[in-house]
Amino acid sequence: MSQAIQSIESPEFDDREYGQVTLQNGMVATLIHDPTLERSSCALAVDVGASADPQEYPGLAHFTEHMLFMGTEKYPEENYYKNFLSKNGGTSNASTSMESTVYKFDVNSAKFAEALDIFSQFFRNPLLCENSASREVRAVDAEDSKNRTNDGRRTLQILKSLIVESSTYTKYSTGNIFTLASGDADVNSPSTAKAMKEFYFKWYRSEMMAVALIGPQSLCELKGLAEEMFSAIPHQTNPTSKEEKYNTSDNTIGQADTNVYPFKQGGITVYINPVKDINQLNIMWGLPPTRIYYRSNPCRFLGHLLGHEGEGSTFEYLQNKGWITALSAGTRTTFKEFTIFQVSISLSPEGLGRWKEVVEAIYSYIRTMQTMTDEQIAAVWEEERLCDAVNFRFKMKGPSRELAASIAERTLRYPKEHVISCNYIHDEHMDISLLRNFLSRMIPGNEVCILSSKEFSWISDDDVLPHKDRPQLVCIPDAKFNICANRVEPWYGVHYFHEHTDEEAILRWSNKNPSLDQHTHIPNPNKYTPRSLVDAECRPSDSSDISRSRILRNIPVELDLHGSRGVCWWTEDIIFRHPRSAFYILLEPPFTKPTCRDTVASTLSQRLFSQLTATVFYPATIAGLHNSVSWSHRGIEITCCGYSHELPILIQDVVGQVKYFDPRSSCKNSSLFEVVREKYIRSLKSWTKGRPDSICEDLLRYYLQDYVWLAPQKISYAETLSIESLAVHTKQMFGSVDRFVTYSHGDFNASKAREISMDLMASVWPDNESTEYSSNDTVNTQRARLAPAGVDSSFMFEAMNPSDKNSALVCHFQAGSKVSNPRIDATVMVIHQLLKEPTFTTLRTKQQLGYIVSLTDTRYGRGVYKTSGLTVRILSNKYHPHFLKSALGKYLATQRCLFSDMTNDELRKRTGILVSNLEEPPSSYITEASSNWSRLIYGVPLDYRQQLIHELRNMTCEGLLSAADEWLFNQDTRRAVLMMICSDAHRHCVPSDFAENADELFKSGTGTDEAFWNIDSLLVAKERLEYPSLE
Repeated sequence: MSQAIQSIESPEFDDREYGQVTLQNGMVATLIHDPTLERSSCALAVDVGASADPQEYPGLAHFTEHMLFMGTEKYPEENYYKNFLSKNGGTSNASTSMESTVYKFDVNSAKFAEALDIFSQFFRNPLLCENSASREVRAVDAEDSKNRTNDGRRTLQILKSLIVESSTYTKYSTGNIFTLASGDADVNSPSTAKAMKEFYFKWYRSEMMAVALIGPQSLCELKGLAEEMFSAIPHQTNPTSKEEKYNTSDNTIGQADTNVYPFKQGGITVYINPVKDINQLNIMWGLPPTRIYYRSNPCRFLGHLLGHEGEGSTFEYLQNKGWITALSAGTRTTFKEFTIFQVSISLSPEGLGRWKEVVEAIYSYIRTMQTMTDEQIAAVWEEERLCDAVNFRFKMKGPSRELAASIAERTLRYPKEHVISCNYIHDEHMDISLLRNFLSRMIPGNEVCILSSKEFSWISDDDVLPHKDRPQLVCIPDAKFNICANRVEPWYGVHYFHEHTDEEAILRWSNKNPSLDQHTHIPNPNKYTPRSLVDAECRPSDSSDISRSRILRNIPVELDLHGSRGVCWWTEDIIFRHPRSAFYILLEPPFTKPTCRDTVASTLSQRLFSQLTATVFYPATIAGLHNSVSWSHRGIEITCCGYSHELPILIQDVVGQVKYFDPRSSCKNSSLFEVVREKYIRSLKSWTKGRPDSICEDLLRYYLQDYVWLAPQKISYAETLSIESLAVHTKQMFGSVDRFVTYSHGDFNASKAREISMDLMASVWPDNESTEYSSNDTVNTQRARLAPAGVDSSFMFEAMNPSDKNSALVCHFQAGSKVSNPRIDATVMVIHQLLKEPTFTTLRTKQQLGYIVSLTDTRYGRGVYKTSGLTVRILSNKYHPHFLKSALGKYLATQRCLFSDMTNDELRKRTGILVSNLEEPPSSYITEASSNWSRLIYGVPLDYRQQLIHELRNMTCEGLLSAADEWLFNQDTRRAVLMMICSDAHRHCVPSDFAENADELFKSGTGTDEAFWNIDSLLVAKERLEYPSLE
């Protein structure tokens, strides 16, 4: 019997309709009708993750996620799902966490029912074929290889090693070829496939699932689709209990176990030698599980106060000391068995040496919180509760696919009627006794401190052997420090030093320090709190009656400022109609050709300004008012956005801070400047520790775009730049402003936008001088360079991070010899849509070149001086870049038929999908505003989207084939650039067939990949490049 649609708690000012239905098999389906969408989305969450992996197969839940994409009984082709979505403007993804696995997709709404039928078969009749298992084991292994140089992943693995071994949270979630197939995927994958099938049929049951559907279809239509597609998922009469899955009680119902402590012991300090040059301190406490307290979560309160950056905060005190550059606080891990609360701090070099004093300051503030009166707690809670309530009342939409995924997963964790509101609506009164209980656990000796710094170079490199073959760690003290690592993380092989925090430090943290306590206090009442919006009457959000053409025509209008140096643009938010606005300002000086030194000075100006004003503007931030300021060769760019009622005050305050910003007088001494500069230099030096494919993309942008510099080129300028030189730079930037551009989008009317702009102009130019402005737009931008035609420019670089075992290839095909125009961009969009799915399926799924294989449409340069093209990106833990290059060439040689065999009907279908995507309204007011602002400051026609739509609708098969031949398939005309990095692991690896037909597939051009290149030689090659034609 069909059940009625139930209502759920949802935002007041939202044009979407929300509902829920429980299917016959017990699955809860959340339904959201959004009349503005051109694409529909669906996500299904399964209440099982890596914590349920059998001991014999770490990573099996993740491997199962991979296998579900390999075909079903009804749709047996491996790539049928992705191919269908690609043809119909859709995308898909999936992820496995410790407790759940989430599958999600979006697609053109007209094809939603067909896509749901394909998708639902994953959970009804998947093939789970053994002949796909070996390839997907290798795919998981490649993904694991990608993660191993990620400092966040490495720290997570060490954290797991500190947790009691009986907790299922300690399990290794990713898996690799050793955990899944004992190192041999070909031989052992049948056993893996058998275990995977057992896992699937044990856990993939309807009572363990929740689904969410979002689209322009009515709630009744969405309900019908949910019932038709998902009711047939098998239901288990006597389901496996969650107690068996997690070996623990279900703490989402009833009282949580307040005696849980996740760590093996407290009072522990761990030292890590990270991959990148960071100075990081993480302080963690084990607390009881908090999911049942989602409407009065003590950790939310703790994070609000410990992470506060306003006046009297720990952040302000420690930054003024010159010991830190950033501080955040909140829940790190929410698990059924426990919660881990964390304070994360970026340390300066002095702060690293004084880290115990930093922890002392944190404990000093915790003592202040412990002594708060009930009235103080209630006042702070009321402000936080009110801000979140207003944010929910005017909740922004965001991407539908991600919303569906989060709703499906939350349905597994929280009462179903609160899946939308659970992070926003809080109890009127905080449970003060519960808060004090949590605070009583945050005492010296209960914490775990993890310190990461390159200063700990005495910690040896990783152990690269597979887990089962890894020997016992042999400690050899470093000659300089006379100390060595004494632990090794079992899965990544990360060496670290583990010790009990000394008793003197514990005692110091436990005692009151009056001289320290006097510097911090509980936050003062926030003047920015949006109290007037709690019950204010506002325009109802109803965009269902707004035509697509009207939305497309809602382009910026220029307002008269009665001065030739000032330009004001304005648009009204006709879609969301919330009391929010975005206001952009560009203070533009006369153009001068920027240098690398100028770029470094601008970056440091931006970072120093952000540090100096963090305390000033933090109260506005937590009340929903945000700002950013950046310096560049274009000038000083200011963005302010948020609730309109206080936004004019924030705008004036930010501009005032910029106007009087002087690094010398702003810093009480030069220590903050030195701290900011030192952190910036460390980030530049860490560039070589990035993923090889990301480095290749940076090299490609450097080669094909003017006024771009790489991190190694910036280091010497950053090291020699003085605070006096920085002060001169900032003064010149503001003092030489001769054009003032503003843009307002949102709730402000035209009169208000003009008024704010006029007031700002008077602030910038008090004497009201007005002189004629002229700008050389030809040079006032980052122009693209033109790759040579008829040759393929190949550049091979040696590994910049010897510990990274991955090689990379990034190949860009430039779209012709002209700057981008609507016809070129529209054609690139269609070619990308045609080739995206087969590129992934062929090179990643079938050939297993690497975990990262993608095709993207890419642009180099800015504004009207940019070029377009297509970029293939491959990250491989298995193959030499020459092999990747050869495989890519062979693949491209087979794809011309997609274009030569294209029919007019097929082309109209393809372009129609792209037109629908372009006509879909933006997902938030800030998305629309930032898009318009970018067009304004870079001189792109304001109706560019309409021009793209026109070109798509008038595209011909002959024109598409001609462009594809010129840009991709004809080696005599195409302009290809290949950036490659060869890892040390592959440097002497030469597969027997890697060079087969290589010369025929890619012609040698400007570069040569026979010898390694460097940045200097790449610059020489760049300077030989011409500029694209403007015609």
